[in-house]
Amino acid sequence: MKAVVFVGGGTVQVEDVPQPKLRSNGDAIVKVTHTAICGSDLHLLSGHTPGMRAGSVIGHEFVGTVHDAGGGVTSHLEGARVLGSFLIACGSCAPCRTRRFNLCTERRALGLGTLTGDLDGAQAEYVRVPSADVNLKSLIGDLSELSDEEALFGGDILATGFYGASLAEMKPDETAIVIGAGPVGIFTAGALARVGKVVMLDTDARRVAAAQGLGFSAAHVVDDNAADVVTQATEGEL
Repeated sequence: MKAVVFVGGGTVQVEDVPQPKLRSNGDAIVKVTHTAICGSDLHLLSGHTPGMRAGSVIGHEFVGTVHDAGGGVTSHLEGARVLGSFLIACGSCAPCRTRRFNLCTERRALGLGTLTGDLDGAQAEYVRVPSADVNLKSLIGDLSELSDEEALFGGDILATGFYGASLAEMKPDETAIVIGAGPVGIFTAGALARVGKVVMLDTDARRVAAAQGLGFSAAHVVDDNAADVVTQATEGEL
């Protein structure tokens, strides 16, 4: 199959690699229909991802259909349309049993090297997903109405932004400042805007313009003028 492979020295390339196979009863093999490039994928190009192994497949954001599944997989039948999670949880430790998968004691990640489990990633025609009942989400019911492009956000950047917004415990009469108008920042702002006023800041004028184009209040920060920008954007409120 074709896959995007890390070859070392901050370089990736498309190569022919063996198609993944089931290794345990809880595994599923997903035929990838859509995948995305995360900021974490870009870090490895600049050498900022320790533990990257030459020859490993990168990527961890994907949507696809179940191609094969182990006998222990009960939630996702062959042919099911699914959304993948960037985080691979074990499903059986104490945090997982209370659905706090981000605190899994055995947590791993797809396509991010030996320090996160050395799992091949999803920028490929097929990907193996361990503990598939936990780490895949069936796109059924209302979720079936989402296109692959829309659903793709749910496996990483939308979930990350939504969780970050929830930690703020924002109240309707408050104003939130979101620093960074990249993809995660956009989703964070979108979640917070359901509650109260949001102002986005970024040093990249293009990202500021993109956020404004989506209807967000956003301001361009230059040098050390962030405090002044916040004061102006909130009309002296902050």
